[in-house]
Amino acid sequence: MHEESLVRGLFQQVDRLVEKNCGVTAREINVEIGTLSGVEPELLFSAFKRLVGQSAFPAASLNVTVSLLTACCEDCGSESEVRDFRFVCPQCEGRRLHVISGDSVRLLSVVLELPEPENSGVI
Repeated sequence: MHEESLVRGLFQQVDRLVEKNCGVTAREINVEIGTLSGVEPELLFSAFKRLVGQSAFPAASLNVTVSLLTACCEDCGSESEVRDFRFVCPQCEGRRLHVISGDSVRLLSVVLELPEPENSGVI
């Protein structure tokens, strides 16, 4: 399943972030899914739920933000949202558009649990 491999890759990224930042575990994982990415949020959630228990952060939650598909017109330079996958500039009706966002899956942020300070006890 495509989403399972995405979740496994996401877990690898999060593992590296936890290690790099001397964290104990990850509590919250925030991702952005573009409408043209080919990833269905519901399937990503389902794969996450199936696999998170096997990860180094079994209590982590997943938050997904869906980003709109936006493009820039090469003829007039305007940026606009692409609706219904109709790649036509709403300003000049040009058809030479290039996608600037909404075509990828990105790890936005991770909320880490950090170790307790060694001298945190009350005396």
